[in-house]
Amino acid sequence: LQAYPMTKFGKQKRSFGCSYFQQYEWFEYSLKRDAVFCFCCRMFGKSEDTWVKIGFSNWQKLYEKLKKHNTSLCHLTCVAKLASYNLSLKSGSVLSNLSSGHQEQIKKNRTYILHLIDIVLYLGKHGNAFRGHSEGTESLNQGNFKELCNLYEKSVPDFHLIYKQPINYTSWRIQEQLIEICANHINETILNEISTTVFFAIMCDEA
Repeated sequence: LQAYPMTKFGKQKRSFGCSYFQQYEWFEYSLKRDAVFCFCCRMFGKSEDTWVKIGFSNWQKLYEKLKKHNTSLCHLTCVAKLASYNLSLKSGSVLSNLSSGHQEQIKKNRTYILHLIDIVLYLGKHGNAFRGHSEGTESLNQGNFKELCNLYEKSVPDFHLIYKQPINYTSWRIQEQLIEICANHINETILNEISTTVFFAIMCDEA
């Protein structure tokens, strides 16, 4: 605005001066109320003081009141909250970062388990044994399942990140659980195909 409304103080008339905008970044003026507010405190403050809801319009004392408010603990807290909020818009909030990291870890875990299932299906398809005589790291032959895991570790990106952990889901108990899961899924698939097919045949091998 080129000119602001005049208010009478005693025998003199005073108005708001726009030069304050250059001194205080948080400063905002309401033409409707002809009063000034603190943007930071209005957004993040919980009090109902002058700078939040009422607005300050005593132009005679504006300079000293602005100076006092600018150094108040309540105002500085709100300024910090605003800075933190603006930073979160650029880099994401702590909660969203944690959530994103958690989702990324879930994705990696699922990919890893899918690789283990691929190994189970491969060995099952070819009728190969899963475990050898010794599955320890010092063994020259850890069994087909572990040896394929070792191969995946060398050739599949990020597989080693979980495989090298103390808990890597490759124990004999987990192997049996994966075998059971795959078997149940295959059985369900066969039963679903039978239930939706008009005719089907059973082939028997005498051997």
